[in-house]
Amino acid sequence: MKIIIKVLLISTASFYLLMGFFMLYLSSKINNLADDKKFITAGDDNIVIFAAHQDDGVIMAGGYAVQTINNGGSVNVVYIFDGETGNGRKRNIVRMNESIKAWELAGVKKENISFLDYDQYYGLIDEKEIKSCINDVTDLLKESNFDIIFIPLYEGGHYQHDVTNYVVSRAYVRSEMKCDLLPKN
Repeated sequence: MKIIIKVLLISTASFYLLMGFFMLYLSSKINNLADDKKFITAGDDNIVIFAAHQDDGVIMAGGYAVQTINNGGSVNVVYIFDGETGNGRKRNIVRMNESIKAWELAGVKKENISFLDYDQYYGLIDEKEIKSCINDVTDLLKESNFDIIFIPLYEGGHYQHDVTNYVVSRAYVRSEMKCDLLPKN
């Protein structure tokens, strides 16, 4: 019985030792691969995040925004839709206050957060209103000196994300800004 226990202990110890060496090997391979990657780091830029909804800005560029503020930069957030279905461009006060509080925790000034208040469900569904929104965003871009503009990816599935991408992309071209528009197509 003692021989069986010794064999089991030696086998178990050998297994874990071998697994330890294997994990070290994998870790070194992963670290070597990470050396080839270019990681995104923020500077002290003046950035703007255009988001369809109140959660999108944080998802798209929240980490970048915090880094920008920590590096002495400025962050602006513009929400295209009001956050409430069928509201007829009447601001959803609860969602507005929640988003302002969240961004203030990250260091964004309240006066740097804007709401265009297009209706969540019925907004930006006709050409006239889309052109109006493009004009609103073009004016905002011309009034500001942004270094980087963040927009949602065009995903071909979520209408408000896609129309936000379209509206800001067109306004960017019209404004003739020379700053970065991210993500790049």
